[in-house]
Amino acid sequence: MALKAAPLECTHRETARRKDFWMAIFAANRVTAGPYRATYLAVVSATLLLSEGSSASAQSLNPFGTQSAPIVGQTSGITPLPTLPNFGGNLVGTPERHYTPTKAPCIKVTPEAAPQKVNPRIYDNFLIITNDCGQTIGLQACYYQKKGCLDVEIRGYARKEVILGIQFDGKEFRYEYRENFN
Repeated sequence: MALKAAPLECTHRETARRKDFWMAIFAANRVTAGPYRATYLAVVSATLLLSEGSSASAQSLNPFGTQSAPIVGQTSGITPLPTLPNFGGNLVGTPERHYTPTKAPCIKVTPEAAPQKVNPRIYDNFLIITNDCGQTIGLQACYYQKKGCLDVEIRGYARKEVILGIQFDGKEFRYEYRENFN
């Protein structure tokens, strides 16, 4: 007489992972036979146990890890960067971003430069960041292709001004930012 397992109702992610683990072990146990059975079961169980701790899934293959690709912008006085022709398709794809339900980007970044009161030849470069979504979004903002970046967290439906740096005798600048996905 074969025993039938009662269907498991999973309400928690951990319970669902355990269920998937044991279902894979039982399936591997039925499929394999012979001298390699123990080796096969050991490999399957080790693979499942090692993958259980990681939060990454095959659905989010992002080459930049938990951040989006850099999104580049500039003040209005600078000509935009040239775009190269895309003959073979985009390998990386468009930058992954947070979107509103209407498919508009959640984050809007506007660059500004303002002269300082003491010396009007020195400009404060700052970014005005607007979040049009309800969730808190983390950003990493930098001057274009520079390593010294600012970590910014902006709450839902909020607006924030962040000073990126200062410049002498120049109010035009390029910036880039990356959205965090945690």
